Amino acid sequence: MSLTCWILLGVGILLIGGAVFSWLYTMQIAKGVYNELLVRTTPEKWGRVNSCPTDVEYSEMYNTAVAWQQAHRERIREVSIVSSGFRLFGEFLDQGSDHTVILVSGRAEGLDYSYYFAPPYFAAGYNLLSIDIRCHGKSEGKYNGLGINEYVDLQNWARFLEKECHTACVVLHALCIGSASSVLACTKPGCPDVIKALVVEGMYTNWDRVLIHRFKTGNRPIFPVKMQLEMLIRRYSGVNIKKESPENYIGRLHLPILFLHGKEDVSSPPYMAEALYAACPSEKKQLVWLDKGAHSHLRICNTEQYDSAITAFLSELN
Repeated sequence: MSLTCWILLGVGILLIGGAVFSWLYTMQIAKGVYNELLVRTTPEKWGRVNSCPTDVEYSEMYNTAVAWQQAHRERIREVSIVSSGFRLFGEFLDQGSDHTVILVSGRAEGLDYSYYFAPPYFAAGYNLLSIDIRCHGKSEGKYNGLGINEYVDLQNWARFLEKECHTACVVLHALCIGSASSVLACTKPGCPDVIKALVVEGMYTNWDRVLIHRFKTGNRPIFPVKMQLEMLIRRYSGVNIKKESPENYIGRLHLPILFLHGKEDVSSPPYMAEALYAACPSEKKQLVWLDKGAHSHLRICNTEQYDSAITAFLSELN
């Protein structure tokens, strides 16, 4: 073999070795992001606690929610179901109505936090079911399925309410990933007829775009880490975030739906709400814009407008 061939071979080996090293290095970054965002790595993670005690606004929401929960504790009972082999837990507040709202939190929140969104439904006479979504609070599970796996859980909770809790009408009130799960629950096969409407806050079109935003704002390399993260999500969470997304299912939704969206939301930018609203064929749909508030922080910044929009929506349903 000539000297030139040996040189080319050496260069090739170095390039391949460098590529392999880079791939393994960035894969460790991807695993770190995946474990941080989507894996319950300890029993304490995503429990029924304040998940962001350093955030003053969030802490006020959480503390207000717990205070409301404690004020109504005598009327609340713990309930549970088994869905897809997981034991899931919730709390049911019975007002003697045949209408019930399921409060569906976003990622990282236990059911205590969801009580922050209870007042307008409670005032309207609705029963309340606040749930620990899969791998949160007391509910079993390890991998967060970004609402894609969990849509079945919402269908099963609705069946439980219909069978065990004298419910004839279920409304889903959901935030972020919970919103995505709610849309899938209402458009995938098996949706029970008892689910009559949705209220969604901060819903995104596609979690792939949310990822890109997270990488940019976190100063993390997009390529190849994002691709590696999607591989991990497919392998362990078992979902395809590009195919199983709200934008691919909203066109099948014919139930009444209220979109609540913030003009300042950077996690689910306003254009996402506009696109989802335009693609939704429901004859009863409404998009309410709220001027202030970060992602999932709309009610605390626009309480009267937020609650009034829900009250009016429920009134039309009734």
